[in-house]
Amino acid sequence: MGTRANGEGTIRQRKNGLWEGRVMVDGKQQSYYSRRHKDVVESIRQAREAVVNNEPPPLASQSKRTVGQVAEEWLATKKLRNNTLSAYKAYLRNHILPEFASVQLGALTPGRIERFLNTRKKKGADEPLSAKSAQQMRAIMQSLLSFAMKEGYVRRNVAQLADAPEVVPTKISPFTPTQIPVLLGAISGARLEPLYLLMLGTGMREGECLGLTLEDVDLENRRVYIRRTLERDQESEYQLAAMAKNKTSYRDVHLPASIVSKLEKWLERREDDKKAAKEEWADEWDLLFVTPFGRPLHRSTVLHDFQRLITKAGLPRKSLYNLRHSHASLLIHDGATLMDVKEQLGHSQIHMTANVYGHLFDERKRANAELMDARLSAAG
Repeated sequence: MGTRANGEGTIRQRKNGLWEGRVMVDGKQQSYYSRRHKDVVESIRQAREAVVNNEPPPLASQSKRTVGQVAEEWLATKKLRNNTLSAYKAYLRNHILPEFASVQLGALTPGRIERFLNTRKKKGADEPLSAKSAQQMRAIMQSLLSFAMKEGYVRRNVAQLADAPEVVPTKISPFTPTQIPVLLGAISGARLEPLYLLMLGTGMREGECLGLTLEDVDLENRRVYIRRTLERDQESEYQLAAMAKNKTSYRDVHLPASIVSKLEKWLERREDDKKAAKEEWADEWDLLFVTPFGRPLHRSTVLHDFQRLITKAGLPRKSLYNLRHSHASLLIHDGATLMDVKEQLGHSQIHMTANVYGHLFDERKRANAELMDARLSAAG
């Protein structure tokens, strides 16, 4: 028996238990099916709203697909680096799916996604997620719904219409030119001194350094070839992965002569370790930087060693990534252009370089103005 309520259209329950909703759209009957009465009501409401707004009505298949179902299909098609895949799954597991897993695609609206992005809190805490995390979740939902559009599940990507909290750029805090001599003294003689010097002297990412193999290093021509990065998969197993961030991540970096000499000594030490370890040597990839037994270096171990050295020397506690920032700031301090910094760091877009390091150019411009003022004042 058919039933009707305000804005519902015609709804009836079929013999197989499914609810069927019918609504006239552009002179044609559009039907929606679901095992739940309220889902059919929602589909008809959206169809009528679409007609009023002169938009295409929801696809009939929308009533059969949930965000959770499509998320599983979408993930199966993604070819991502281990770190990226782990991050996506964490956002889905901890935030997106608890909110939307059972929600049908047709019930998603820009406003609903916006409210979610603006009110979601950190797992197990009363503190809101950062704007950066909110934007990352919107990007995940955009990708997921783009897949749904290609599959014919939806006609539009509502996540693209949703606004996420604006990310306020945080200024980097690299080691200053006056702190660099203290830093060099702090790491001098440490086992991993060559690694820290390589990061500071080239601006390479930590994973890029740890992913270097012996064949990637050409000390005779003072050059390293960045082709891979060291990662850990979801089972905490190490993987030597091809660079996937962007094409510009693949690059050749020239080495300062002082780093070449340190790396030559490191290679000698590495060979001595290999002989001492004998059958316990476990280096399957011929990595440049390894433990005394040939195993990959764990990032947290490297970080703790680095922070122990610098805090002991009285320097502020900083992350290893600050060595990359410090390299860029030193380049700018010594007159490098924005394009020079972009190419050295392997950024895909120059606006990325400008967003992170643009303020350092402003500081240099102010310094140049003061120098000019001193010259003009002296001339007067």
